[in-house]
Amino acid sequence: DHVMGDEGGYQNGANDHGGETKYGISKRSYPHLDIPNITQEMAREIFKKDFFNKISGDKLFEKNAGAAVHLADVAFNSGPGKAAEMLSDVLGITKQKRITQEMIDMIPGDESIVKKLSARRHTFYNYRASVDPIDAKNLKGWMNRLDSVNAFILSGMEGQAPLPGKKASKQLKAAGKAFTAEANASISSAENKAVVDQINAIGRSVVSEDQEYIEATKEM
Repeated sequence: DHVMGDEGGYQNGANDHGGETKYGISKRSYPHLDIPNITQEMAREIFKKDFFNKISGDKLFEKNAGAAVHLADVAFNSGPGKAAEMLSDVLGITKQKRITQEMIDMIPGDESIVKKLSARRHTFYNYRASVDPIDAKNLKGWMNRLDSVNAFILSGMEGQAPLPGKKASKQLKAAGKAFTAEANASISSAENKAVVDQINAIGRSVVSEDQEYIEATKEM
C-alpha cells in the first residue's frame, strides 16, 4: 500500500513514459484498462498479481522486510525484471530477470542489503536522468520516493497512509533522507562506476529496456 501511495492518483503528464497513470497503473502497460476509473482495490489486486507475486514478495518479507519494500517499489516503478536485476547486482551474481529462491537465500538479514539497494537505486535514477530529458524532469520526484521508502522502512513499516493522503512527519522524512545519504556514502566510487558501466553496457535506450521487462514479466 505504501508503494502505491508514492505513485499517487490520476496523472497524465508529458513527463511520464507510461502515459495515463493512476495509483501506478499505466496505460502503456495496461492499454485495455480504463485508467481514470481504476479503484484503489483494483490497483492493489494488480500490484499483488503482476508485481509483488512476480518477485516472490512474501518470501522476501520473511527474509528481510526492508529489502522486500525496496524491491517491491522497484518492481512497481520499473518492472519485476528490474527488481531482479538490482538484487543480482547487490548480491554480486550474474544478472537475473527473475528473483529465485536461491537469490532470496543469499539475502542477509541485516540492513546492509537495504543500504546497497538504496544506493543502487540512487545510481540508476541519476543515470536515467542523465540520458533521457524526460526522466531528468522526474529525478527530484524519484529521489523523494527513495527517501520516502527509507523513511517507511525506518518507521517499522507502520503508521503510513496506504494510498495518497497522509505524509510522513518532518522528523521521519529527515531520517529517511539521512539514511539515503548514509547508504550512498557506504558505496565506494569504484562500485558506483561499475554499476554505471553495467548499465551502459546494455546498449539499449532506457525506455526500450523498461518495455522489455514489461513484456517479459507478462509471460511469467
